[in-house]
Amino acid sequence: MASPFPEKTDPQATVAETAEGIRRLPSRPNSFSPSYRLPPEVLVRIFIDLGPCPLATSTHVCKYWREVSLEFPCLWSIITIESHERSTGRLRLFLQRSKGTPLTITIHGIQDRKLYRELIKELSSHRCRMQKLLLSFNSNELQTTINFFASDFPVLSEVSLEPSQTSNPGARFALPKDLMGNAPELYSLRLCACVIPWHSSTFKGLTRLQLEAMWPLEPSPEELWLVLKSATALEDVRLQDVLSRLEPAPTSWPLDADVDLPHIHHIDLTETRFMEYAHFFSRVRIPANAHVTLDVITTYRGQGSIAERLTWLPPSLFSAVRSESTPSLALDMTLGPLFSFIITQTSTQHPSRGCERTSDLDCGGRINATFHHHFKYACDAVRATFNSLWFDAPLVSIRDLRITTYRDRGEWYLEGIPWSDILSALPNLRLLHAQIGPLSTAQLIDALEPQYHGVPVAELRELRFPPLAVWSKRPKLEGVAHVFEERARAGSCLDKLAVSKRLLTESECARLRRIFGSIELTY
Repeated sequence: MASPFPEKTDPQATVAETAEGIRRLPSRPNSFSPSYRLPPEVLVRIFIDLGPCPLATSTHVCKYWREVSLEFPCLWSIITIESHERSTGRLRLFLQRSKGTPLTITIHGIQDRKLYRELIKELSSHRCRMQKLLLSFNSNELQTTINFFASDFPVLSEVSLEPSQTSNPGARFALPKDLMGNAPELYSLRLCACVIPWHSSTFKGLTRLQLEAMWPLEPSPEELWLVLKSATALEDVRLQDVLSRLEPAPTSWPLDADVDLPHIHHIDLTETRFMEYAHFFSRVRIPANAHVTLDVITTYRGQGSIAERLTWLPPSLFSAVRSESTPSLALDMTLGPLFSFIITQTSTQHPSRGCERTSDLDCGGRINATFHHHFKYACDAVRATFNSLWFDAPLVSIRDLRITTYRDRGEWYLEGIPWSDILSALPNLRLLHAQIGPLSTAQLIDALEPQYHGVPVAELRELRFPPLAVWSKRPKLEGVAHVFEERARAGSCLDKLAVSKRLLTESECARLRRIFGSIELTY
């Protein structure tokens, strides 16, 4: 039988329990907050998106957030040290909380030599778990940097090195041959304004190589071929302003090249003169489905065209575009002070110049090229580059063509486009979007008329002429309806036509409405 009298309690225990309840009162409202009830994995994803800088602050939001952030060491393994850093405190905090996880380290713009040495010293004891290092080193502490790389880096896979331009702007640095000889897992290397000897074994295991701003330490042709031949596994090569010793331009595009890069996914030549670009592609062979990015200076002050002996584009770049087995591609062209074109899969609506999907051959990009012409030679140079596209066999994989021309001092670039050559080179074209001058528009309409040998681009289903303000002072086009009536009789009728009313007379508009199931008349 239970006692009718309550058990005696320890007064001190009661006081302690009450005090603990009072202490927890401020945090109780957090338990009703949606952010407090987020699953840990969702909260970790949020912390990752915040980046390393706000991470330490987020641990003070509430007890739950702090517990979650400290429970996942990987959150603290991405460490960025910027120029505003004044001590090693934050670095030590992140290194401690990251525990044994692999590290991604970024150090940028540290001008204080003492602080730079302290940061490097702090990192030295964690070399064994350093996986990715982006180091903008203090050029006044070059020896400190070299000594740092003297020990083993067993898991280091990606390295980016460049001098901090704030400490010694414009300087270039030659680094020791064995600088990264103790990093057996290294596959990605970026060097900017600093070089290691070109015969270094460091290049052999790379799959990604990026070289920038090497002058006057850029490689000779023999040294560059040596690097590329030794790195047989290369998948991504990016060269920016490092080919100035590649000259002269070759006399022809050879069928066979000396350097074979069979695994290349992406290759990028930026800030390159024509002779350097031509010399490079006359010696290097890459897969037909590689993504090629070009930024080429074709002519410059005091010199005319230096590509008179060559087509401007090596035929090897278009081998995939000429293949029936290649997925449908789109060609987007711009004609103005510079000539540029982009070839992508038709499903890629907005092709990206900086595609980073180096592990995927099917990134959607094929060729992204820009050719800069000096104003004195621009018209002839643009025409020569443009005509190189249609050289050799048809581009059977191109299904969409978008072409835009610009005016200079009232004159259209490349007025009088050779549409017969273009339409012959694009036999499977289905969409044509032409923002061009009046003469080129009239010539395009004429080129679409059926001939005795057949219908040009018989598969064409959509034609678009975006409106241009300058057309208000131009004469109307004649014979447009006649051309499309003839195409319809030949069994090649467009599904859609988009054209400005300013181009057509009222009678032409009425006839076109009878021909097309879908016509879009704009102003």
